[in-house]
Amino acid sequence: MTWLSYFNGSLHISVELSGFTGTETRGQLNFAAFLSALGSPGVLARGTLAMFKFDEAQTLATINVPVLVMCGASDIATKPVASALL
Repeated sequence: MTWLSYFNGSLHISVELSGFTGTETRGQLNFAAFLSALGSPGVLARGTLAMFKFDEAQTLATINVPVLVMCGASDIATKPVASALL
């Protein structure tokens, strides 16, 4: 199914929406979609499921250097509110 979506263009749309802001070249988009198609569905599924439990809040206290967290207003995957320390 992944290769079918690559060849019919729907994978390109998904990759564009999740990883680009609309200023990428056609070659960049095609390369990213191709790399996405090469990925194992099982690895993708495990990675996606792992994100539901991922929490590094405890790690923040162990960082002993100044850190600047930057976020982008156009990022549809990570909202700016997610960058704020509560």
